[in-house]
Amino acid sequence: LNLSQKTIKVLKFCFGFSLVYNTIGLSIAISGNLTPLIAAILMPISSISVVFLAVFSVRYLAKKITS
Repeated sequence: LNLSQKTIKVLKFCFGFSLVYNTIGLSIAISGNLTPLIAAILMPISSISVVFLAVFSVRYLAKKITS
């Protein structure tokens, strides 16, 4: 139960991180300073970084709780 509550916090943090990352990228793209090629490269990096952040954070919390 403790791990699931902490996991929800991690997922909320990841959602916030994604929102901030995409807001910054969107503002740069709207200003015309981001080429479509760079945007196409940054979008998968955004998704991958959020997945890695969630996976490694939950693993860390699980090890911390069980130790």
